[in-house]
Amino acid sequence: MKKNIFLVLLSFFLFGCGLAPEKTVDSFLSSIQNKRIEEAISYTENKSFSKNLEINYTNEIQKQFFDILYQNLNYEILNTVIEEDKSVVVNVSVENVDVQKVFLEVFQSMFKKAFEGNTNVSIEDEIKNALKNPNLAKVKVVDQYTLVKKSGQYKIKITSHNIDSIFGGYYSTISNLTDLGR
Repeated sequence: MKKNIFLVLLSFFLFGCGLAPEKTVDSFLSSIQNKRIEEAISYTENKSFSKNLEINYTNEIQKQFFDILYQNLNYEILNTVIEEDKSVVVNVSVENVDVQKVFLEVFQSMFKKAFEGNTNVSIEDEIKNALKNPNLAKVKVVDQYTLVKKSGQYKIKITSHNIDSIFGGYYSTISNLTDLGR
């Protein structure tokens, strides 16, 4: 009995009155899944960096591509570790469309058609066709979300790696097109 009371008091002391770290990360990722980006940003510490979550579509194909990424985002909170500096690390398994593989498939299809003599190869059409595949390749990574307590509430110290993982490696793929498929 004393052990149970101690655990309850320890939990209350560690997690206070605000959302628990796991719930903060869950709410953050759920907000992204549902395209509630402003709400997602509210769970982060650095609001200006978190603006990287906002996607300003410049064309319809980009909108369709990100709609697929939002629809395919899945995650599972695995565990929580309290660091010596009192920050909290929440380990999360994040799964989404493997953007690098999709881009590779698009480029392979385009080159194949071009070498077959097709002079009407459209990258937009190839991307649309790739996104129609019901068995899009997925990538699953274990990502770490570091949280700090600010004014009694846990806030996520979002990183570029977190954002890239959420969107299936989109940003790292775009930044490293010369390494596509390696």
